[in-house]
Amino acid sequence: SYLGGEGSDLPHSIITDFNQRLYVYGSSSSNDYPVTDNAYQGANGGGTDIVISILSTDGTELVGSSYFGGNESDGINSSNENSNYGDSFRGEIILDGQTNVYVVSSTSSPDFPVTGNAFDQTYNDQIIDGIAQDAVILKSNSDLSVLFWATYLGGDDADIGNGIRLDDEQNVYVTGTAGA
Repeated sequence: SYLGGEGSDLPHSIITDFNQRLYVYGSSSSNDYPVTDNAYQGANGGGTDIVISILSTDGTELVGSSYFGGNESDGINSSNENSNYGDSFRGEIILDGQTNVYVVSSTSSPDFPVTGNAFDQTYNDQIIDGIAQDAVILKSNSDLSVLFWATYLGGDDADIGNGIRLDDEQNVYVTGTAGA
């Protein structure tokens, strides 16, 4: 199946749930990326946004699909730390036991939809070598209609979100690069 719109649509990470539905995390510059009627964010916030889509077990329908982003580049590592193949598209999607969706990525949007309960609601706007970027982490429900929380994670330099895990108590662990 094709998944995307008229712009650049790039998958970054995939996972299946216990029902074998496919969850795709990626980025899109398309203004017509397919989203479901109850999507948390039904339109591109500007530039490139994070997109998450859930396909049925047979791949014939979207169970959920939404943009997550602000008015700048989201889901793309724009820092100078791109020395390995695919570093520009690093990030990861995982699920918990209730099929809630967790994503770690990078953002250059000062208006990324961080929530009021976020660990860090302040975007790093210091430009280093032409780049201002923070890691971003989010948790959404199993059909991508509710954003439980989203937070920036970073300091004064460009920061990158690469990997994410949960422990048995649902504590979130992320990896990346700080100060790139």
